[in-house]
Amino acid sequence: MFNGSNLRLARLYHELSLEQVAERVSKTRQYIQRLETGIAVPTPVLAKELAVALKVTPEFFRLHEPQRVNEELVHFRKREGTRVSTRLSTLAKAELYGRLITLLDRQLELPPVCFQEITAHTPEEIESAAEKCRVDWGLGLGPIDNMTRLAEKLGAFVTSFDSLSDEVDALSVPLERPFIVRNRAKKSACRQRFDIAHEIAHLILHSGITTGDRATESQANRFASALLLPRSA
Repeated sequence: MFNGSNLRLARLYHELSLEQVAERVSKTRQYIQRLETGIAVPTPVLAKELAVALKVTPEFFRLHEPQRVNEELVHFRKREGTRVSTRLSTLAKAELYGRLITLLDRQLELPPVCFQEITAHTPEEIESAAEKCRVDWGLGLGPIDNMTRLAEKLGAFVTSFDSLSDEVDALSVPLERPFIVRNRAKKSACRQRFDIAHEIAHLILHSGITTGDRATESQANRFASALLLPRSA
Protein backbone atom coordinates (compact mmCIF):
# COMPACT_ATOMS: atom_id res chain seq x y z
CA MET A 1 0.00 0.00 0.00
CA PHE A 2 3.02 2.32 0.20
CA ASN A 3 3.06 4.88 -2.62
CA GLY A 4 6.66 5.95 -3.24
CA SER A 5 5.64 8.86 -5.46
CA ASN A 6 4.03 10.53 -2.44
CA LEU A 7 7.30 10.14 -0.54
CA ARG A 8 9.05 11.97 -3.37
CA LEU A 9 6.29 14.59 -3.46
CA ALA A 10 6.65 15.35 0.26
CA ARG A 11 10.44 15.46 -0.02
CA LEU A 12 10.35 17.93 -2.90
CA TYR A 13 7.69 20.01 -1.14
CA HIS A 14 10.13 20.57 1.73
CA GLU A 15 13.03 21.12 -0.70
CA LEU A 16 15.01 18.22 0.72
CA SER A 17 17.54 16.05 -1.09
CA LEU A 18 17.62 12.26 -0.94
CA GLU A 19 20.68 12.52 1.31
CA GLN A 20 18.92 14.82 3.76
CA VAL A 21 15.93 12.51 4.12
CA ALA A 22 18.22 9.49 4.46
CA GLU A 23 20.13 11.16 7.31
CA ARG A 24 16.91 11.89 9.20
CA VAL A 25 15.85 8.24 9.23
CA SER A 26 19.33 6.67 9.37
CA LYS A 27 19.18 5.07 5.93
CA THR A 28 21.20 5.42 2.76
CA ARG A 29 20.45 7.70 -0.14
CA GLN A 30 20.12 4.67 -2.40
CA TYR A 31 17.50 3.08 -0.15
CA ILE A 32 15.34 6.22 -0.07
CA GLN A 33 15.52 6.33 -3.85
CA ARG A 34 14.40 2.68 -3.97
CA LEU A 35 11.41 3.59 -1.79
CA GLU A 36 10.47 6.49 -4.06
CA THR A 37 10.61 4.35 -7.20
CA GLY A 38 8.60 1.50 -5.64
CA ILE A 39 11.44 -1.01 -5.72
CA ALA A 40 11.45 -1.27 -1.91
CA VAL A 41 8.72 -0.94 0.73
CA PRO A 42 9.41 0.45 4.22
CA THR A 43 8.48 -1.25 7.46
CA PRO A 44 5.60 0.36 9.42
CA VAL A 45 8.17 1.78 11.85
CA LEU A 46 10.21 3.36 9.06
CA ALA A 47 7.04 4.73 7.42
CA LYS A 48 6.24 6.53 10.69
CA GLU A 49 9.79 7.89 10.90
CA LEU A 50 9.54 9.18 7.33
CA ALA A 51 6.19 10.79 8.13
CA VAL A 52 7.70 12.62 11.10
CA ALA A 53 10.72 13.72 9.05
CA LEU A 54 8.51 15.09 6.26
CA LYS A 55 5.72 16.50 8.47
CA VAL A 56 2.92 14.35 7.07
CA THR A 57 0.78 11.56 8.48
CA PRO A 58 1.70 7.94 7.65
CA GLU A 59 -1.62 7.73 5.78
CA PHE A 60 -0.27 10.25 3.25
CA PHE A 61 2.06 7.58 1.89
CA ARG A 62 -0.92 5.29 1.21
CA LEU A 63 -2.81 7.77 -0.98
CA HIS A 64 -3.00 6.83 -4.64
CA GLU A 65 -4.21 10.05 -6.23
CA PRO A 66 -2.85 10.60 -9.74
CA GLN A 67 -0.46 13.53 -9.99
CA ARG A 68 -2.07 16.09 -12.29
CA VAL A 69 0.47 18.94 -12.15
CA ASN A 70 3.44 18.63 -14.48
CA GLU A 71 5.74 21.11 -16.15
CA GLU A 72 4.02 20.83 -19.53
CA LEU A 73 0.67 21.79 -17.99
CA VAL A 74 1.82 24.65 -15.78
CA HIS A 75 2.24 28.18 -17.13
CA PHE A 76 5.58 28.51 -15.39
CA ARG A 77 7.35 31.86 -15.67
CA LYS A 78 10.87 31.15 -14.49
CA ARG A 79 14.22 32.74 -15.08
CA GLU A 80 16.88 31.14 -17.27
CA GLY A 81 19.06 30.42 -14.26
CA THR A 82 16.33 28.74 -12.21
CA ARG A 83 17.75 25.72 -10.39
CA VAL A 84 16.26 22.30 -11.03
CA SER A 85 15.58 21.89 -7.29
CA THR A 86 13.57 25.14 -7.24
CA ARG A 87 11.53 24.07 -10.25
CA LEU A 88 10.76 20.62 -8.82
CA SER A 89 9.87 22.05 -5.40
CA THR A 90 7.50 24.58 -6.97
CA LEU A 91 5.76 21.86 -8.98
CA ALA A 92 5.39 19.71 -5.85
CA LYS A 93 3.79 22.61 -3.99
CA ALA A 94 1.46 23.18 -6.93
CA GLU A 95 0.43 19.50 -6.95
CA LEU A 96 -0.45 19.50 -3.25
CA TYR A 97 -2.24 22.85 -3.51
CA GLY A 98 -4.26 21.46 -6.42
CA ARG A 99 -5.34 18.54 -4.20
CA LEU A 100 -6.40 20.99 -1.49
CA ILE A 101 -8.48 22.96 -4.00
CA THR A 102 -10.23 19.75 -5.08
CA LEU A 103 -11.27 19.15 -1.47
CA LEU A 104 -12.46 22.75 -1.03
CA ASP A 105 -14.40 22.59 -4.29
CA ARG A 106 -16.42 19.68 -2.91
CA GLN A 107 -17.31 21.53 0.28
CA LEU A 108 -17.84 25.13 -0.83
CA GLU A 109 -20.10 26.92 -3.30
CA LEU A 110 -17.47 28.61 -5.42
CA PRO A 111 -17.99 30.89 -8.43
CA PRO A 112 -18.14 29.17 -11.83
CA VAL A 113 -14.91 29.18 -13.82
CA CYS A 114 -15.21 31.93 -16.46
CA PHE A 115 -11.89 31.98 -18.31
CA GLN A 116 -13.14 31.78 -21.87
CA GLU A 117 -10.61 30.47 -24.40
CA ILE A 118 -9.72 33.06 -27.05
CA THR A 119 -7.41 32.54 -30.02
CA ALA A 120 -5.30 35.63 -30.65
CA HIS A 121 -1.79 36.02 -32.05
CA THR A 122 -1.10 39.54 -33.29
CA PRO A 123 -0.77 42.49 -30.89
CA GLU A 124 -4.03 43.94 -32.26
CA GLU A 125 -5.91 40.66 -31.77
CA ILE A 126 -4.57 40.29 -28.23
CA GLU A 127 -5.54 43.85 -27.25
CA SER A 128 -9.02 43.28 -28.71
CA ALA A 129 -9.30 40.05 -26.68
CA ALA A 130 -8.39 41.91 -23.48
CA GLU A 131 -10.95 44.64 -24.16
CA LYS A 132 -13.59 42.01 -24.94
CA CYS A 133 -12.89 40.40 -21.57
CA ARG A 134 -13.32 43.75 -19.83
CA VAL A 135 -16.72 44.12 -21.49
CA ASP A 136 -17.79 40.55 -20.67
CA TRP A 137 -16.70 40.98 -17.06
CA GLY A 138 -18.42 44.36 -16.67
CA LEU A 139 -15.22 46.25 -15.87
CA GLY A 140 -15.81 49.33 -18.03
CA LEU A 141 -12.70 51.30 -18.99
CA GLY A 142 -11.54 52.49 -15.58
CA PRO A 143 -8.94 51.00 -13.21
CA ILE A 144 -9.54 47.53 -11.82
CA ASP A 145 -9.88 47.89 -8.05
CA ASN A 146 -8.45 44.53 -7.01
CA MET A 147 -6.85 42.02 -9.39
CA THR A 148 -6.94 39.20 -6.82
CA ARG A 149 -10.69 39.66 -6.30
CA LEU A 150 -11.22 39.73 -10.07
CA ALA A 151 -9.40 36.43 -10.56
CA GLU A 152 -11.39 34.89 -7.70
CA LYS A 153 -14.71 36.09 -9.11
CA LEU A 154 -13.74 34.40 -12.37
CA GLY A 155 -13.41 31.12 -10.47
CA ALA A 156 -9.67 30.89 -9.79
CA PHE A 157 -7.78 30.57 -6.53
CA VAL A 158 -4.97 33.06 -5.93
CA THR A 159 -2.24 32.17 -3.46
CA SER A 160 1.47 32.49 -2.78
CA PHE A 161 4.11 29.95 -1.84
CA ASP A 162 6.20 31.31 1.02
CA SER A 163 9.44 29.80 -0.24
CA LEU A 164 8.94 30.78 -3.87
CA SER A 165 12.26 32.43 -4.64
CA ASP A 166 13.25 35.22 -6.96
CA GLU A 167 14.07 32.51 -9.53
CA VAL A 168 10.34 32.09 -10.27
CA ASP A 169 8.22 35.09 -11.21
CA ALA A 170 4.75 33.53 -11.00
CA LEU A 171 2.77 30.61 -12.31
CA SER A 172 -0.74 29.45 -13.07
CA VAL A 173 -2.20 25.96 -13.30
CA PRO A 174 -5.17 25.39 -15.64
CA LEU A 175 -6.96 22.59 -13.77
CA GLU A 176 -10.77 22.28 -13.66
CA ARG A 177 -10.50 24.88 -10.89
CA PRO A 178 -7.46 26.94 -11.97
CA PHE A 179 -5.14 28.68 -9.57
CA ILE A 180 -2.56 31.44 -9.75
CA VAL A 181 0.56 31.60 -7.59
CA ARG A 182 2.20 34.99 -7.12
CA ASN A 183 5.65 35.70 -5.74
CA ARG A 184 5.54 37.59 -2.44
CA ALA A 185 9.26 38.32 -2.73
CA LYS A 186 8.24 41.17 -5.01
CA LYS A 187 7.44 44.26 -2.96
CA SER A 188 5.88 46.28 -5.79
CA ALA A 189 2.07 46.26 -5.64
CA CYS A 190 1.97 47.33 -9.30
CA ARG A 191 4.11 44.33 -10.27
CA GLN A 192 1.84 41.99 -8.30
CA ARG A 193 -1.20 43.36 -10.16
CA PHE A 194 0.56 42.89 -13.48
CA ASP A 195 1.63 39.34 -12.58
CA ILE A 196 -1.97 38.30 -11.86
CA ALA A 197 -3.13 39.89 -15.13
CA HIS A 198 -0.30 38.06 -16.93
CA GLU A 199 -1.42 34.69 -15.53
CA ILE A 200 -5.06 35.42 -16.41
CA ALA A 201 -3.79 35.98 -19.96
CA HIS A 202 -2.21 32.51 -20.04
CA LEU A 203 -5.46 30.91 -18.85
CA ILE A 204 -7.36 32.64 -21.66
CA LEU A 205 -4.89 32.64 -24.56
CA HIS A 206 -2.81 29.51 -24.02
CA SER A 207 -5.09 26.63 -23.11
CA GLY A 208 -3.26 23.40 -24.00
CA ILE A 209 -0.17 25.33 -25.11
CA THR A 210 3.25 24.99 -23.47
CA THR A 211 4.33 28.47 -22.40
CA GLY A 212 7.48 30.07 -21.05
CA ASP A 213 9.06 30.96 -24.37
CA ARG A 214 9.54 34.53 -25.59
CA ALA A 215 6.49 34.50 -27.89
CA THR A 216 3.91 33.31 -25.34
CA GLU A 217 5.33 35.51 -22.59
CA SER A 218 5.17 38.54 -24.89
CA GLN A 219 1.56 37.74 -25.74
CA ALA A 220 0.64 37.45 -22.06
CA ASN A 221 2.37 40.77 -21.33
CA ARG A 222 0.44 42.46 -24.14
CA PHE A 223 -2.87 41.08 -22.84
CA ALA A 224 -2.06 42.11 -19.24
CA SER A 225 -1.17 45.64 -20.34
CA ALA A 226 -4.38 46.02 -22.33
CA LEU A 227 -6.46 44.56 -19.51
CA LEU A 228 -5.04 46.93 -16.91
CA LEU A 229 -4.99 50.00 -19.17
CA PRO A 230 -7.06 49.71 -22.38
CA ARG A 231 -5.87 51.73 -25.34
CA SER A 232 -9.26 53.47 -25.61
CA ALA A 233 -8.89 54.73 -22.04
